Amino acid sequence: MMICDVHGCAVPTASPRLLGKVSLVLTVLRRELTRNSGSIAAPCIALLMLSIASTTVAQDPAAGPRVREAQEGDIVAIVVDGKGQPVEGARVAIGGQMLFQRMEKNYATTDERGQARIESTGDDGIFFFAAFKSKVGLDYKAYVDEAASQTGITGKRLAESGPVRFVLDGARTLQVKVVDAKTNAPIPRAHVSMSSILKKGESSPLHLGYLGSFFSENTDENGMATFDWLPTWDTQR
Repeated sequence: MMICDVHGCAVPTASPRLLGKVSLVLTVLRRELTRNSGSIAAPCIALLMLSIASTTVAQDPAAGPRVREAQEGDIVAIVVDGKGQPVEGARVAIGGQMLFQRMEKNYATTDERGQARIESTGDDGIFFFAAFKSKVGLDYKAYVDEAASQTGITGKRLAESGPVRFVLDGARTLQVKVVDAKTNAPIPRAHVSMSSILKKGESSPLHLGYLGSFFSENTDENGMATFDWLPTWDTQR
């Protein structure tokens, strides 16, 4: 178990009105990022987009799983367990630098066949494609090479390449306790997220921030956040 001393933070569920305003802000920031792509301001704009999206545009767990109806040009995921059996109820997500304004469209949930569909991003670059399920595990594909500064794969190309297969081959649990730095009292409803997970053989670690709040957890009344989907192979940074 990990213990984090913080001064306190809580992330409420975003309302539809708030989500609309966030989407507008992200659209403006994206335009500015395009205009300033070669300037020193670009990293700051991208970081601001990441911060806004990851803290406010999260899928509401109370809304239930999102299973997309089949449409031509969809990005398709197939999720199986370590024995090759379909995993129903696994959550899949795509992430990339230009995808924050459509965050609510970047997620889906697998059906009884272990399949899930996400609307294509067109020509926007996808950096990561990931799948996970509580107590089953996590798997991902990286389409960006940090060493070579490659900028990902387009949604159109990924859709045309056929289904992406993920194998959830076991999970381990990590618990994090968040307490007040002054009183040592537990902090409920604090938003806890991880930085990255590295899989051997992939060109890049999975940077979880690109996927918004999808892989984050909130603390309970005792200040505890539980991550019970961490893969057994992971190397965290």
